[in-house]
Amino acid sequence: AFPSPIADNPKQSRPRVPSSTTVVLAAEAVLQGLDSSALSPGLAPLRTIVLRIPLLAAAGQSSIVKVELRRYIEITFWVVYFSHHPIEWLHFSGKRGSGFSKDARKPIAFAASRDLNAFVEYAREYMEPEPSGIAARAISLLEQDKKVLNAAVHAGEIARAPSLNLPVDKPSPTESRKLAAMIKRIIGHSVLLLGGFNKNAFNGLAAGPRAYFDWVIPSAFRKDIRKGTFGMST
Repeated sequence: AFPSPIADNPKQSRPRVPSSTTVVLAAEAVLQGLDSSALSPGLAPLRTIVLRIPLLAAAGQSSIVKVELRRYIEITFWVVYFSHHPIEWLHFSGKRGSGFSKDARKPIAFAASRDLNAFVEYAREYMEPEPSGIAARAISLLEQDKKVLNAAVHAGEIARAPSLNLPVDKPSPTESRKLAAMIKRIIGHSVLLLGGFNKNAFNGLAAGPRAYFDWVIPSAFRKDIRKGTFGMST
């Protein structure tokens, strides 16, 4: 059973930041509901990442959590691109570790191995006609967190340390709250993008995952979704 996505005091105006465990278990239910055989890759990699996050956080590996969040964002954009490009996906999935291709004379390899910015811009252009505008807003917000995480996971973050780093990150309640908020924010924006991209799956969500969807996403989006214009028409 999943934990109830309710603050300690539902009447308080500013509920506590949920624990990462609660967030990711709710996200697992939503991602499972949004998954589809039409997606390439499917959402199992995203589900794997969200289930890893509380274990890493509990082990004092908050810096590795940020690495996983950066991978989570990247895979989210891959889903949008590769679901429409099966030939490129076959090349990509069969050429693990091949890195970026700069040879435009091999257009399949070139398209399949672009850097993340290219996949972000593809998603932005593709989702532009989405009538509610929610997916486009989610893309921009994911991009903001991507930029933050790019710096956080860069080797320079540890190289600039003046002394030996311990194998676990120094605990800090303030930083833990910030990280928990980032986890919920990234997951919320990603499911907005994926739900808008795969409208049929979103419309078919069972009552439980649909309730978790409303809880995981930022509250500012809920009213707009209820207007009924959310999602790309197939």
